[in-house]
Amino acid sequence: MLVTTHYLDEAEYCNNLVFMHAGEIIARGRPKEIKQSYQSGQFFEIQCDRPLKCVELLKQSSQIFDVSLFETRVHVHSTMDKSDIQTIVGAGGIDVEKIDSVQPRLEDVFIGLIEHRRQV
Repeated sequence: MLVTTHYLDEAEYCNNLVFMHAGEIIARGRPKEIKQSYQSGQFFEIQCDRPLKCVELLKQSSQIFDVSLFETRVHVHSTMDKSDIQTIVGAGGIDVEKIDSVQPRLEDVFIGLIEHRRQV
């Protein structure tokens, strides 16, 4: 059976995936394999009072691979640790409720793959 979806949380339930962007295959495999192949660095989820400002600040750091907004939460893929991220965000006057280490979601991986292709 072939399923197409823009909802990557639904894709988690598939046995095999193929990610396509601009007509090209950019990743393929089981959801777990795709996420594991993209495991360099750490992933964090930030809850704060100004998520858009948080995204802007973190995008300025060269140690951030990717930062994106998921509803009101900020997802960060970085080589920095939690305290470094807290320092950057706090210096920007943002009140951080919490920063949690998280496993990458398929959406994190997909966005990261696209961003990497744009930079190449």
